[in-house]
Amino acid sequence: MYQAKYSKDSLIYGSSERVAITTGWTSRETIADHLQPEDYAVIGNLYSPTIGVWQVLANLLSNPEIDALIVYAASDLDATSCSSHALLQALVCGDPVEGISRRWLDELRASVRVYPCGTLQALREAVRKAKGTHNRSPRPKRLVEPPRPLESTVLPGSPIGFQPKGDSLTDVWLDLTAAILRLGDRRDPVDADELSHVLSVIPFDLPDGDPALLPSQEFLSRYVRQVVSCGKGEVESGYTYGSRLRRDLGLDQIDVMVNRLRKDPFSRRSVATLWNPTEDGDSTAPPCLTQIQAVRSPQGLDLYATFRSHDIGAAYLSNLIALRELLRGVSDELGVTPGRLIVVSQNAHIYDHDKPRITSIISQSKPTRKRFVMDEFGLVLLGVTGDPKRPASLTLLSADGSSPLETHRGTTAKLKKVILERYNHFSPSHLLYLGGELERLKASLKSGTPYRQS
Repeated sequence: MYQAKYSKDSLIYGSSERVAITTGWTSRETIADHLQPEDYAVIGNLYSPTIGVWQVLANLLSNPEIDALIVYAASDLDATSCSSHALLQALVCGDPVEGISRRWLDELRASVRVYPCGTLQALREAVRKAKGTHNRSPRPKRLVEPPRPLESTVLPGSPIGFQPKGDSLTDVWLDLTAAILRLGDRRDPVDADELSHVLSVIPFDLPDGDPALLPSQEFLSRYVRQVVSCGKGEVESGYTYGSRLRRDLGLDQIDVMVNRLRKDPFSRRSVATLWNPTEDGDSTAPPCLTQIQAVRSPQGLDLYATFRSHDIGAAYLSNLIALRELLRGVSDELGVTPGRLIVVSQNAHIYDHDKPRITSIISQSKPTRKRFVMDEFGLVLLGVTGDPKRPASLTLLSADGSSPLETHRGTTAKLKKVILERYNHFSPSHLLYLGGELERLKASLKSGTPYRQS
């Protein structure tokens, strides 16, 4: 009987003693449904090319009766994550795996036959061959201790309510990943740093940014189709966001949204759900995107998207690009201007296995984000009044600078108090700027030199 040392509650067990199967990103339940329990000892997903591969090898080492491993990889996400590829590189080519000794890896390579496959037909053939062969070379049972967890480099701060900024999609991603690595919370036994309730506001015309940080055009083309359309594909690939939106819940929810907005352009009921309460609560692979809503605003048509769980390191940019195309399609059908994509990530996280890659990217990247971002809450003009008792003035303008909204006069100390009490909702960069300008204004009043706001 197969006894897993790691992720034992995330596996499906059969009655065979010799055959193990990894399914990559394809649902393990889907694969099990196409086999008999006597065809396998264990079936499990393989998401990560680092910790995931390590767990597969560690479990194999502790179960020396396993002499055949079927590596199934059929999903687009398998190609993107490279998890199955990394496992094959280790077992076929001998690539080193951190935490697994070279001698123990060689023992596995000598005793386990590996069968890569990418279709159900090839899977069944691999099972037939695996059951018909015998152990190549007996090996002893090896118990692999877990690797030492990464030391936390998280700084004190609120893990709730962060809003990333940037002048391109990749800059927004860099801003968010840096914040998660710097401020993210950490909960055992989750191997990730995370922020809660992240709000990403993405103008429709925001440039993509650095092509080197984006997924390949080939992958994006396939992924966008899976989100925007019905997501037709091989049955073993399971559902897609597009199939949940357009078919799986019994109707085309995007058509319903469009028709509702045609009848009532300012409806707050143009909502579509991807969560199926009869299936997803106990599912091993429930959708991370759970709801979208289309809403008219002064900017045009906005699309709100809610993620219950959001892999920022691997999926964020693909998600935003695909949802932006969905916003484009709905706007085109309605004949309105696309406005903003507004994404709420209830749990935004970066897994440990992605940290070295992302840390390296952040250290080498130079975001084009401006030092100060225009504050949507308004602009502030500072000036000199000529009145000795109230020598300084502060005027709040609308965000576009066209209309004065209110004016305050007094000492620079009084104006500082006004800012802290009335305008503390301004962006941090705006508040820092105003603090520096008040000091310059104070110095000008003291010296009698002219003041000009920078």
